[in-house]
Order: sequence, then structure tokens, then C-alpha cells
Amino acid sequence: LRATWRRIKGHPVAVMSAILFIVLTAATLTTTSLLAVLEAERQAEEDRQNLAALVGRVTRHVQDFDRQLVEVELLLEGLSVAVADRLSLPAGGFEPDPYRHLDLGTENGPSDAAHSERYGQVISLGNVIYVVSPGADGAAILESRQRLGDIDEGMKSILVRSAGRDPAKLTDEERSALFRTGVPLMWAYLQLEDGLMINFPGNANYPDGYEGRQRPWYQDVVGTRGPRWGQLYPDASGSGFLLPCNQAVYDKARRFVGVAGLDFSMDHVIATME
Repeated sequence: LRATWRRIKGHPVAVMSAILFIVLTAATLTTTSLLAVLEAERQAEEDRQNLAALVGRVTRHVQDFDRQLVEVELLLEGLSVAVADRLSLPAGGFEPDPYRHLDLGTENGPSDAAHSERYGQVISLGNVIYVVSPGADGAAILESRQRLGDIDEGMKSILVRSAGRDPAKLTDEERSALFRTGVPLMWAYLQLEDGLMINFPGNANYPDGYEGRQRPWYQDVVGTRGPRWGQLYPDASGSGFLLPCNQAVYDKARRFVGVAGLDFSMDHVIATME
């Protein structure tokens, strides 16, 4: 101890420098450590805020998506009731639709038929088309179409309402423009048990011998009540992924008469998300 003390007294500047170096090093390490802790806490708080904001956005999107699905179910129930009511009426003098799916894109088709970028095919935004199942009774088909009357206007209104718009306040041009820009619902359709199918917008994308009554969306809801959501599927026209909602239709005597359907565009949902 005495020898060490003599060396210290003999080199005071070196000793003070060493002490100062140690103090400064300790202070630097302590400050750096504290800054790292503070930065970690700041980053953690920022992460918590970002997570809270993300959860809030996701929650809003989920709630909005759920609201849209409920609205689709209500629109489908309205279509089903309208079909049942019309089929209970006597066949009147209503002129059936002049356009079958085979007519679109030909001189016998509707004048407004044109290729749609959204639908990826030739469609008519002003007319429905009808498809007749192979072997269907022509007289029964004609009578059903006459009973349904202006059900096509109901289908058009449903697509408009899915976008939150009032059909009564839109002109035909405004309605067509709305359909071109995109609405949540891509298709509205009705397949009756007698073999008549009506689809809006009018399109020609049906294979020869198309039989809607054999399709899963039809078979899966026979005998059920209320709207039923099907499996997500890619539209054959390449217009994106669709989520079908179908409902069995019963007449006033509670007899099954067909299936109504609305196809919801999942691509529209994704496009409206942040």
C-alpha cells in the first residue's frame, strides 16, 4: 500500500488523467445505456400506438364488411319475396324478354351490349337475359316469365342499392355509369324450378346446355330457408373473386319454386380498403 501511494504521489497528472478517463468512460456508457433504454421505450410506445391504430382500422373494415353482408342478405330477401309475390299472380300481358344469352354480341341482341372491362365480356347494362334449361317446357317458361313481369327492374335496383344509392334518383345513363365504375354486387339472378333463368346484367357467358338447376349454388339451398352464403370462387369471366348469396324461393302455398342469388364482389371490398 505504501509503495502504491508513493507511485501515485509521484505521478499526480497521470493518476488524475486515469481517474478522469474512467469517470468519462463510465458516464458515456451510462448515458448510452440510458439513451438506448429511452429509445426502446419510445419505439415500444410508437409500436403500441401503431398497433392500436391498425386494430382500429381492421375493426372498422370488419364492421363495414359485416354491414355490407347484412345488406346483401336483406336485398336478397326482398328479391325472393318479390319473385314469390309475382309468381302468385295470374299471367298477364307482359311481353317476355326478347334476349337470350346467345343473342348478346349479335345483331339480334340489345343495342347497348358492349365489352365491359370490369366484367371481362360482352354485357348489357340495360337488359336482363334469360337462359332456358335443356328439355324445359316452353309454355311453362313463357307463363313464368309473364308472371314475373318487371322483375328485371327489381334486379337493377338491387345492384344500385348495394352501392348505397337510390334507384329513383338516378337516370338510366347515371345508373349505367354507376354499374361501369363498379358496385358491390356483380350479378343478380333467378333460377326457377321449371327451367327459366334470368340474369342481370345480361351476359352471354353460359356454356351450351347450361343447367342452373344442377349447379351447387342451386342444389345447396333447396329445402332451406333464408339467405345462404356459398364458397368464394373466381368468376369465369375473370372479373375477380365473388362470394355468392342464395336463397330458396317458395310460393304462397309454401311450394319450392326456385332459387334467387346475388354475387358479392370481394375485389370491390379489397379495393375500398386502405
